[in-house]
Amino acid sequence: MSGKKRVFQLLFFALVTGITLYVVFSGQDLSALIQGIRRLDPVSLILAVALGVLFVSMEGIMIWHLLRSMNGKSSLRQCICYSFIGFFYSGITPSATGGQPMQLYYMCKDGNKASDSSLVLMTVAAFYKFVLVLIGIVTALLWGRRIREYLGTYEPVFWLGLFLNSALVAMIVCLMVMPRIMEKIAFGVLDLVYRVKNRKKAGRESLPARKPDSGKEKPAEADMGDKKEKVSRFIRSYKESADYLKKNKGILFRILFLTFLQRGMVFFVTALIYKGYGLSGNSAWHIMALQASVYIAVDMLPVPGSQGITEMMYTTVMLPVFGKAYLMPSMIVTRAVNFYILLIISLIIVLGYHFVIDQKKSICYNK
Repeated sequence: MSGKKRVFQLLFFALVTGITLYVVFSGQDLSALIQGIRRLDPVSLILAVALGVLFVSMEGIMIWHLLRSMNGKSSLRQCICYSFIGFFYSGITPSATGGQPMQLYYMCKDGNKASDSSLVLMTVAAFYKFVLVLIGIVTALLWGRRIREYLGTYEPVFWLGLFLNSALVAMIVCLMVMPRIMEKIAFGVLDLVYRVKNRKKAGRESLPARKPDSGKEKPAEADMGDKKEKVSRFIRSYKESADYLKKNKGILFRILFLTFLQRGMVFFVTALIYKGYGLSGNSAWHIMALQASVYIAVDMLPVPGSQGITEMMYTTVMLPVFGKAYLMPSMIVTRAVNFYILLIISLIIVLGYHFVIDQKKSICYNK
């Protein structure tokens, strides 16, 4: 990732964070919010933070488990660091697109094969999406009539999120099960784009002559060939992931179980905060289902960390649960525990990893 791109992403993240904070705290009595936060049982808060840290660490455990089966070189500690690195870059980039590339970079830096690392990350991502969709479908089937009651005007966002995640899971399954057909479809789309570009180019050439280009631009045919090669490698990686899981069915079920456990942890944070306020009348399963519906709705939205929309949905969905008195304090604590505190911890780990890599380079150079 280039320095300019990284700075732009951080500035964009800061802008979104600023807007979110303004929207959340605008018109609020800050002293009342602080008092509301202080009413939370400290033990519940500590347990919630620990659960949030364990939620991110669980991905590292899965990465380590898969890497170990491929004779990978990273330790469990390093794999947990990869998960926090992924959380940080996913949190500051739209649609969480920056996490996996940075994880792959550090995994390769630590001596793991790029092919094995890619397979591991794709497997973890595929299970994450599959489990999220499965939870969404079960929630919709069991709570179909009550979704409208709790989500209110955000109900379409939930169905959109479930649809987008389901479509992505369907595409991943197709890539794994019928890679050749998917490759033909992808090549067909690329060829269509190529023909459209050629028509536009022919139209431009009929206009008065312009200054000649610098010669740096690739010929269209070569550029298209490169793109098709990248598509082929991408599809092959999913096929390799499917072949690996077929040969290691025991690992498949273990990763599936760990992913369900991981998802449950982050949903349980809200229930833990609910109990920490001494509230009653709603079961933990009820609160976890509501929190899951919020996650599913915002997961695919192109906003860093799903900021803004998550907070606004929370205040609508959780109002009948926490009531007006505890709604805003619970939202602040929940988001701090499952996103902002974890983002700060992740940033510290990212900086630490950069320092370690720089130290290694310095030692190698001095030798």
